[in-house]
Amino acid sequence: MRGLVTTKLVALATMCMFCMTESVNELFGQTDSTNSTNLKYSNDQLGFTLQHPSNWKIDERTSSGIVNLAGENDHPIMAVDVKEVPRDTLTLKNSSFEQLAVQEKTNFYSHLFGPSYKVLSEKPVTIGNISGIKLEYTTPGKYSYDVFFTGNGKLYSVAYVDSPSNVPETVKVANKVLESFQIVK
Repeated sequence: MRGLVTTKLVALATMCMFCMTESVNELFGQTDSTNSTNLKYSNDQLGFTLQHPSNWKIDERTSSGIVNLAGENDHPIMAVDVKEVPRDTLTLKNSSFEQLAVQEKTNFYSHLFGPSYKVLSEKPVTIGNISGIKLEYTTPGKYSYDVFFTGNGKLYSVAYVDSPSNVPETVKVANKVLESFQIVK
């Protein structure tokens, strides 16, 4: 059972990394950047809502369970990745599915980047009434965080990535988007 979960989580981490490192210009179309009001994004199929600046670009890959968001000049880049939780893992002992996801992502990135992958923190978070785990880390030339939540039989990963020089400005906006995240039925 753990091998099946590990395989699915490695696939999740790979897809997150792939989606966030593709050329943003290929993923997203042009958008008007003059309006800075927030818009509500809802995806009934994936079961979540969030608010984002109106000048952000959205790329939906609902069939893959992924929604990418990019800010003005493609900074920051965020992604929401939604995967079904295998039924046989809904009652893990001594661990939560979020903890298992963090562990598998850390193992995957440690293998991929070696000593260049550095975990900055791993801590419990609560967004609204949803509890999860936030993993902050760096990879070569990038600062990132992933927040893992479960709800409605799904694992939600809300990810943010940007170059360290942009983080002081863009992490504030990314955190507001994260704080607006809601799981809906």
